[in-house]
Amino acid sequence: MIPTRASSGLVILLALSLLPAMMVGQEKTYEPIKTTLCEIMKTPEWYNGKMVEMRVVVSHGFEVSLLRDESCASAIWLPGTLVTMTSFGRQRPTGPPITLKKDSEYQKMAEFLGANYTRTQNRPCMHCPLYVVTINATGRFEHVNKMKMKPEERRFAGFGHLNAYESQLVLQSVADVIAKPIDTAVYEKMN
Repeated sequence: MIPTRASSGLVILLALSLLPAMMVGQEKTYEPIKTTLCEIMKTPEWYNGKMVEMRVVVSHGFEVSLLRDESCASAIWLPGTLVTMTSFGRQRPTGPPITLKKDSEYQKMAEFLGANYTRTQNRPCMHCPLYVVTINATGRFEHVNKMKMKPEERRFAGFGHLNAYESQLVLQSVADVIAKPIDTAVYEKMN
């Protein structure tokens, strides 16, 4: 029997109809977009809700938890377990829950971020980290554009301390942690 055009179409239709059934139980995986924070901040609306991977410096301290890229002076909020969060807004993560992978690289980052300098004579030193910590951060980028909102809604929009940031990264994983020691002599000169 020679297949006809109609029978070939029927076979293709049958195969396509079975495809969803074959995919049951298979979790969707999304490859993160490898980029830089500087590139993201050029068109943040385009990256909103997408998984990204970028090389950034982590700043952590009293009411501060940021990912920074000094090459373009960009900073975004980093929510999570290492931070003090005072956000009066209604912003919530925009996608499905992200599970933070607290593996050895994450633990290494947390240890370096938690190392703070104590000045001589035990004088307090607020936010005196011993290291500049650089990581590859992977997570979901989220952004709100306050300028497109009504003025009365702006104060309730944003991320981080007092909703000061229009963007954040919901962290999924950390890799390639590098900690560069800070010269602590600068802390002794502070009043």
